[in-house]
Amino acid sequence: VMEGQLSESIRSDIDAALKKGQKELKSDIFGFGFAFYRQHPDLWHSKYEKNWPEVFQDTPVNVNIDAKIISTGTNIMKIFVK
Repeated sequence: VMEGQLSESIRSDIDAALKKGQKELKSDIFGFGFAFYRQHPDLWHSKYEKNWPEVFQDTPVNVNIDAKIISTGTNIMKIFVK
């Protein structure tokens, strides 16, 4: 249950950042274009390089989150008073 809530919280933050980058700032602040260029340099130069800011605004981004909570206990330190 907690991992699901954590995943949704993270997803919400990422979605908000993506929306701000794509729609408000109109900037590829995460470097998707550079990653695409590294994998497909010829296609990048022939089709996307000149108009990437416009293409990026409408590019769907799929986010997969696998959150794991590994330590749910509370650390309690003893206080010694002299």
